[in-house]
Amino acid sequence: MRSGELLWQSAPLVSNAENFLVIGDWVVCGYGFTAEPDALFVLDRATGKTAARVPLPSRPTYLILKDGTLFVRTYDHDLTFRIQLPVEAPLHEGR
Repeated sequence: MRSGELLWQSAPLVSNAENFLVIGDWVVCGYGFTAEPDALFVLDRATGKTAARVPLPSRPTYLILKDGTLFVRTYDHDLTFRIQLPVEAPLHEGR
């Protein structure tokens, strides 16, 4: 942040939810829009490359991690996922 240098850029159409989560070495985010498939994404924190993509029934709006469970509120569903990522590092939430 000090230098303002761009370190990486994610692929297009991976994040437009209200927030994202940084969990250890991973960034968890969600994307959805009318014509594109709705999905949850796990990005490598060091490179921005997509490590995993999980299809969702509708656009994700908000992500919450509590006790190893990821709660995802979509446009019309409440979903839960068991996180199997390394979560020893502090959790950070971004908007």
